[in-house]
Amino acid sequence: MCQGLINRFEVITGTVVQKKAGISENMLMHLRLAYFRLKYGIPVVNPALMQVKKEYGEVFDICRLVLEPFGDYLDCLIPDDEIAYIALHFMTVMDLPDQDKIRKRAIIVCQNGLASSVMMKNQLIKIFPEINVVTTCNAEEFKGIPLETYDMVFSTTEGIDVPEEKYLFVSSPILTVEEKFIISEAVYSSVFGIRSEANVTVPSILEIVEKYAMIHDQKGLSSDLKNLLQKKYKKESNREGGLPVIKDLLTKETIQFASHVDNWEEAIWLGARPLLENGSITKDYINAMIDNVRGFGPYIVICPYVAIPHAQNQSGVNKLGMSFLKLEEEVCVLDNPQKPVKVFITMAAIDNHTHLRALAQLSNILTNEETRKQFVACNSVEDVIKVLDIDEE
Repeated sequence: MCQGLINRFEVITGTVVQKKAGISENMLMHLRLAYFRLKYGIPVVNPALMQVKKEYGEVFDICRLVLEPFGDYLDCLIPDDEIAYIALHFMTVMDLPDQDKIRKRAIIVCQNGLASSVMMKNQLIKIFPEINVVTTCNAEEFKGIPLETYDMVFSTTEGIDVPEEKYLFVSSPILTVEEKFIISEAVYSSVFGIRSEANVTVPSILEIVEKYAMIHDQKGLSSDLKNLLQKKYKKESNREGGLPVIKDLLTKETIQFASHVDNWEEAIWLGARPLLENGSITKDYINAMIDNVRGFGPYIVICPYVAIPHAQNQSGVNKLGMSFLKLEEEVCVLDNPQKPVKVFITMAAIDNHTHLRALAQLSNILTNEETRKQFVACNSVEDVIKVLDIDEE
């Protein structure tokens, strides 16, 4: 079971786990304990659960799908605390970039001490989860902080001497709805380069509404609209400022449907065709995927009716890609009647981390029985996009 979970992790992520012997030994020790906890209903609390979810949410979501056979073996659902322990095992062998180096870094400067800076920090991390607040300090302490350790400064007062190449945002410690909206616009437009579409502002929306309806509470409506637009900025920043999401990769150009194929090899070729045509992969990569199945068996079938063909990225991957193929008539991988497939998700990864967010979203779809059935039942591009929208929500 332990070796099978490691192999399954490699299949789902399209990566090769280094130092297999070490992780296998450590994971086996953990699984022995987890087996008895789950079998006899002994609860466990993982103190690192929230940190794992926050910092490595993609790996956590993928591990939920990885552990499905273990849950099936015990006839139970694997709790989040146990999943986080397994995620920690895999994170130690993955070449993941330092999260703090990817996220924008901020410093909060307050003239009047710790209390107001803490209040501001608690609000800012809710508005900007993609920003890492490095520290809080007063104006005198700020003078000694190296430039390379931060990207922007939030301050409760004017007059802070901030270098020209850094961003400065001034706001009160306790932000009103109006101030949250203003600071969202300022940060997302100047730091992340994300701007609201032309004329999509609160005044322009109110102007249109007033033409056709009587507004009984203009202040309340204005406040709700500002909250709505703030969420719009946040959603766009998650897509543009971080790793690609699944809807960036599965588009009308990479989603296909076919009535039937003659064999599983043809299915892999057909499923990979959009990636071949847009230059993401070469023919060598398709051949490598087929050779892997011939050499290692139908491992690409990761859940009922769904397969994720892939090979190592050295075998002809030019850029990150993902494609979707749905067959009306199922095809059996290696002619194994126990491995029927209707949906082929072809994955082309360029490294060990760039594709993880999209893959985590796919894992969420496949670990939920209802969305998995919807995914397999899709008969149009619109159907697929609708399922992807459910996960994004």
